[in-house]
Amino acid sequence: MPREVRADKVASEHDLTGQVVVRVSNGRMTLRSALAELVLATLAVRGRLSYEVLASLNVPEREQEQRAYVATLREWQAEVARLSAEIVGLETELNGKVYEVYGLENEKGVIERF
Repeated sequence: MPREVRADKVASEHDLTGQVVVRVSNGRMTLRSALAELVLATLAVRGRLSYEVLASLNVPEREQEQRAYVATLREWQAEVARLSAEIVGLETELNGKVYEVYGLENEKGVIERF
């Protein structure tokens, strides 16, 4: 049995009672909707969690706090995506300037494939 939960291997669905069934490998967890959203959001941010970490998550008790936690995680995800795109853009710009300064525009393709 795997020792960790991977975000790309988790499936979830709502059951008839309004709870969420989160399927992990051969097992499943039935959680309140807000709690399932928190667990899935945490997993999406981290990518993978060990079963020990998953079991020891410090989960807020009140549903309102759980929703606030999920909202914060989503804000962080958006900020990470924005900053990552900015870094890629700046890195591309810097590389272009380096190629220009050293007269390497014609060798750019070879350098970037290396």
